[in-house]
Amino acid sequence: MSRRRRTLHTFLNLNDENADDVKMMHRMHTSFDRKHFQRLLIEWIVDESLPFRITDSSRFHALCSYLNPEVEAQQAIITRTTIRTRIVSEFNRHQAHVIDVLQRAPGQIHFAFDGWRSKNRKNVYGLACFFRDEQTNQPRKIILGMPEVAGCHAGDTIGSSIVKLINAYKIGNKTGYFTLDNASNMDTAMEFIGNVFGFDGRRRRGRCFGHILNLAAKALLNPLPNEGDAIDQYLDDNEQLTSAQYELWRRQGPVGKLRILVIAVDQSDRLNDMFLTCQKTEYAASANPGDRKRKPLQLVKDNQTRWLGTYYMIKRALRLRQYMELTRIKFQQAWEQDNRKTTG
Repeated sequence: MSRRRRTLHTFLNLNDENADDVKMMHRMHTSFDRKHFQRLLIEWIVDESLPFRITDSSRFHALCSYLNPEVEAQQAIITRTTIRTRIVSEFNRHQAHVIDVLQRAPGQIHFAFDGWRSKNRKNVYGLACFFRDEQTNQPRKIILGMPEVAGCHAGDTIGSSIVKLINAYKIGNKTGYFTLDNASNMDTAMEFIGNVFGFDGRRRRGRCFGHILNLAAKALLNPLPNEGDAIDQYLDDNEQLTSAQYELWRRQGPVGKLRILVIAVDQSDRLNDMFLTCQKTEYAASANPGDRKRKPLQLVKDNQTRWLGTYYMIKRALRLRQYMELTRIKFQQAWEQDNRKTTG
């Protein structure tokens, strides 16, 4: 799309033959801080997790130029390569300050780390450290990083990534205790870390109390303790479940049956449309203006990694119980009608 380049003349409707207008144009030109604009641009990209290539967009250039022609006149928009270079430079500058604070911290520095897989299937481990501030003598915590752990979740692989991050902050000699979950690979990871820094990893490991509570709650919800792993392994699976898997969840009791219904609505366009339509119909017929503005809600599907996932699934289902029941009735009626047409 062709466009005319905007200038201060056209932007402010100024006359370059008028002395006052010329002075105003000069003030506008000199008041634009190119470095400050670029810093704001980088902070915006980082805060909003935007792709670096956004500055390559001609639409973005047109928008900035429309808001202030000096952006284009002074070539203030930087490339994706420059953005990356400056972000790395800023990180290194701040990391140096963090290293200084941690090295001056009195006593040992303690750690906690746990794994997580992103939507693009990257396995990362977040490492947090806890220490006493030298100046205020108050406890503080800092996230040191989230290194990607390639391959399997073996304890040695995890431990190696954590050791590299601790060494990057030069605090290996101040290593204290670690709070971790109850996974078996954490034993191997702590053994690896202990061998590197010269201590018994088993004696420096604390168990995450929140993880223990989560395991206890899952055990209470599952009346089939010997089949808990077989049940959990399907929670993150988007494929259609087999009859054997459905039967396993039915035997789990009310929670398992609710999970079957939630997944059925989630995977079926027809069921999901019925479910949302039931809500919309009732809201539209309400005499309360507030109800008529309400938006339909989806059911919440639990998963294996979200600790309160089952709680939120039950809570949302109780809130939408009447619409779930109405959807079941409508779907049964539709199925019976279709079946009569087929057999008739």
